[in-house]
Amino acid sequence: MIVGRWKWQDDGWGKPTAPSFHCGRFMLQRVFVKTLERCTSYGQSWKLLRAECHDSWVRAAEASISDLGIGFLNFSWVRYSLIRLSNYLGSCKTCETHSEDDILAQILAITDSSEDDQEDSTSEASRPVRPKMWNTRCTPKENPATETRRAPAVFHVQDDDYGSSPIKPRNIIPTEKNIWVFGGGAGQVLPDCWMFWKDQGFRSHPSFFRTLPLDSTEAKSQVFEVPFPKSTKLEEFEPENSNDEKTLALSAQSFIDEAGPQSGTEASRRVFLLGREREKGTSQNQDKYLILDLEKDNICLPIENVEISVDLDSLIWVTSIANFKACAIHLNLTPVYQKKAAFSTHNFVYVNLVSPPRNQDELDHPQSRLLQDVRLSRIPHLRFGFCGEAERRINFYVFFPRMIHQNEKTHRYATLLPMPVQELWYDSVIIPSCNLAFKGIPGFAEYIPSNLADLWNRAGDKKAQTHLICEPQIDRLMVAIEHLIKDDPGLLSCFGSCFIVADGRGMKLATKQCVHPMRAEASSSMDFNLVKDMFSDLNWDQMLDPRLGGLYLDRGISIHSNYKEHLVALWRLQSLRDSFDALGTKKGVVHHFSTLASYGGIKAEMQEKFKEETNLVSRICYCLAFQLVRNPGLDEYLCRDEDIIHRSKRFIGACKKWTEQLRSGITRSFGVRDEIRGLAGTILTHLPGAIEQAKTWLRSNPILWIKSSTFFTFLERRFTELCLLHERCFNFRLLNYRTMSLVIGHLLHHSLVTPIIKNMPITAVFRELRFEEVMMGWGIFLLHDLDWKKMKLLGVPDEDSAGLVNAYKLPFKQATLKKEVPLLKLCPQAISKDYPWGEMVTDSRLKELLQTVPSQFLKTPSPQLPGDLTHPDSALIFMAFTTQIWLLLSHQFNFVPDAPPRNLEEATAIWTLVNMQKLFGDISVLPTYDGVEQELETGRPGNIIFRRRRKFFFPEPDRLDESPLKPFTTHNAYYLHTYHAILATQTKQQVEKLNHDLDVIFDTLQCLPASVYDRKRDLIWKTREGKLEFVVNAIYYRVKGILYEKENPVARRGQLNAPALQKKLHEHL
Repeated sequence: MIVGRWKWQDDGWGKPTAPSFHCGRFMLQRVFVKTLERCTSYGQSWKLLRAECHDSWVRAAEASISDLGIGFLNFSWVRYSLIRLSNYLGSCKTCETHSEDDILAQILAITDSSEDDQEDSTSEASRPVRPKMWNTRCTPKENPATETRRAPAVFHVQDDDYGSSPIKPRNIIPTEKNIWVFGGGAGQVLPDCWMFWKDQGFRSHPSFFRTLPLDSTEAKSQVFEVPFPKSTKLEEFEPENSNDEKTLALSAQSFIDEAGPQSGTEASRRVFLLGREREKGTSQNQDKYLILDLEKDNICLPIENVEISVDLDSLIWVTSIANFKACAIHLNLTPVYQKKAAFSTHNFVYVNLVSPPRNQDELDHPQSRLLQDVRLSRIPHLRFGFCGEAERRINFYVFFPRMIHQNEKTHRYATLLPMPVQELWYDSVIIPSCNLAFKGIPGFAEYIPSNLADLWNRAGDKKAQTHLICEPQIDRLMVAIEHLIKDDPGLLSCFGSCFIVADGRGMKLATKQCVHPMRAEASSSMDFNLVKDMFSDLNWDQMLDPRLGGLYLDRGISIHSNYKEHLVALWRLQSLRDSFDALGTKKGVVHHFSTLASYGGIKAEMQEKFKEETNLVSRICYCLAFQLVRNPGLDEYLCRDEDIIHRSKRFIGACKKWTEQLRSGITRSFGVRDEIRGLAGTILTHLPGAIEQAKTWLRSNPILWIKSSTFFTFLERRFTELCLLHERCFNFRLLNYRTMSLVIGHLLHHSLVTPIIKNMPITAVFRELRFEEVMMGWGIFLLHDLDWKKMKLLGVPDEDSAGLVNAYKLPFKQATLKKEVPLLKLCPQAISKDYPWGEMVTDSRLKELLQTVPSQFLKTPSPQLPGDLTHPDSALIFMAFTTQIWLLLSHQFNFVPDAPPRNLEEATAIWTLVNMQKLFGDISVLPTYDGVEQELETGRPGNIIFRRRRKFFFPEPDRLDESPLKPFTTHNAYYLHTYHAILATQTKQQVEKLNHDLDVIFDTLQCLPASVYDRKRDLIWKTREGKLEFVVNAIYYRVKGILYEKENPVARRGQLNAPALQKKLHEHL
């Protein structure tokens, strides 16, 4: 149904009136849509008639019914016709931008007869016939929102279709999502993506790739000799609080020694998490805070023990469709399914584009439009093809500047093309162009598909399909692509002005092998001819010509050690800042390695002035210790936030792998790296002297060298303590668990990478934690205000925000926030320390005390067992029971004892309430009533007996069918298998002794799991509101007995009601 200005109007008398204008495109649109609507409705009618078996109507042919059942929208010609109609609305005769004649003809008519025919070195078969050049120079206006990087460009009107650009402020196509919806809401004809992925008005010009001046070697001869400062004093790297009397500055090795040899202890936790001494008051009766000072671990490495290697790390070549050449490429024939665009981050490479016209004058005179330098990462693009494999692989991408736009929700530039747009590109441009490129060449017709559906039907799935094309056919392919887009502007106008970008990443391992050994101490040379031979599929003569495209190379310098011990190199950030400032970079992004205050890396773009002077665009310095976990193309390091919150197997497995990687780093050495990106002419000119120049810089002490054993042991211990902190938060079922989990997860990521916080609430939490201030003041970020017992962290809200609650679901139930319970509430009768709450308490009072102050209410269990055990295997069986019963815990609690008990005393010490709270945080406690005086009514919970628990955990063989402990009988190493073997083989007297010993042991335990006999199945570990439930032994109560708690009496009414009063008056009379 047509809506908006094209719909029919009511004349006021109930009669429809056609629009007052007449438009051929409008009539075509109306007829097409109405026809499509009727065909679809007729198809539905035929389906209903066939289902109801109405034979009175003339039945249609089976083929017609089949076509109508499929639906017209499944036919490509229908979809493409709809897209054409949608695009035609932008140039309809009724709009202001419409012109009866072609705008190009109008512009050519006003030019003088003198024409500047440029010489074309290519043959007519390989290049399209270009129209006559427009002689007027187009000098662009400066855009106040865009920095100018180059001299004004010169372009001609026939270089691109400037006259078809939509005016920028005008939105010709209504943005309502129902513009192409049939009456009655039968269905949406045109997908929403075509409302935004269309021609937005940007255009190109011949020198669009040139955002820097052409190479001038004479002006840049000193570029790499300037940016290195003088020697830096080591005192400049001391932490801010190192002179405070309440602090203690320690090296990384001293941190390890202070924490002790084992992780998970209180001393290790205090040192690596809280940043405090291992014990309170160990230094002059003060609890001093620790400062990490890595300069105390520094090893002065002579220049003779330093090795330097040079390479070319990456390649970026920007060129037009007409100028693209390669020896051979694998052309993509189908879309490549991916989660994000290939250029999702800014790589500091720009292209210069003609802005959309802002008014009718700029539309008619393209020379008056603005020129903008646009980042490659803001232009929509998709895979075009590739050549080579592994480190020699070069990917080719096609960019579509006409579709530059921002997402209406996120306001970020949309660069990942939706699948309908990709399918249109491959179905209407690539595959037809490929057929045209091989037209007339025998032996290829059978292997090239006719359309995308043909290829998918042949392949059987939607995997990426490629076709090898060599150099002669590549030229024909490019010509065909240009012609197809120009010949069908109604459908393919959004693909106009496209250009190609060659992207080679991770080339260092290949190009390092093209570097010759140093022939002299002061010189080193790279044979660039070897690089060309290694990447032989590229046309280097075409790529190195600055008139045909912009070629950017990354010169990489790696600095390593050949010391007798394994060392790790860390950039000193202050030295990097001085060097970057001298080179003329912008502020950039600072990466603090593992939250270290003074060590890490910097990534920065060059300032505009220095770009023009040096032809360099960016510089990045980083530490190669990151290679321990580096995985190019990985979306999320470690794991996703959802896995961290759920504490899933993926998260636990990832933590184990990172721990193993950190331990493996002890036996390896890692250096640092410096990469500079610039135009190829500048990089190649100064490549031979790179090693000597790096040695000059090393004299300023920009690197800290530390033993690998010290550095990675420190990181591994800290990483382990963070993992244990997350486990404790999980077991505590905190009300702010999502927030705490994401904070800990961010710190886990930060151990080896620099993560990006995606949640605004977490950003606010780190601001409250004073992340930057703590890191810079103490050498590393520490959680000084963490309360380990209550699991509270100052700066973290007590409850999760509404945004986090809606974004992440929890794998457990959370209890409601309860009020803080006051400490000891002593009864007036408390006259002795044995009964501080009185000799007798009520049942409700007993439960309150167990839930609020169990550690004060319960007596401390004695480590000594009463009497001697009479059976030789009773202690061993109970120790095995204590070790193995934890295996029944679900993955939600993730608890496994660090080590099995070595004797019976250690086994019984595990079953204390204090230990359970330490392991699981907030737990639920139930009372038992055996062994205390009771004044309870029959039927009240006084029948819960602690001693019966032994029979539950050690069932007889005839009760195993319904017991959850049955798996413990399947192997001779399990405790229940051993117990049943004794029952079956030993005498009745020995069995009685064993059961007696187990009863004695169980009588001395302070708590056990609140196992229950359920009608469906028995449970060992029972939970209530997401908390583990335990029962306590009544012999440890600090009371004599339990009082009967009478029910509240019924309230007496003051006045009789009306029926009772009538009855009483009747009795009285």
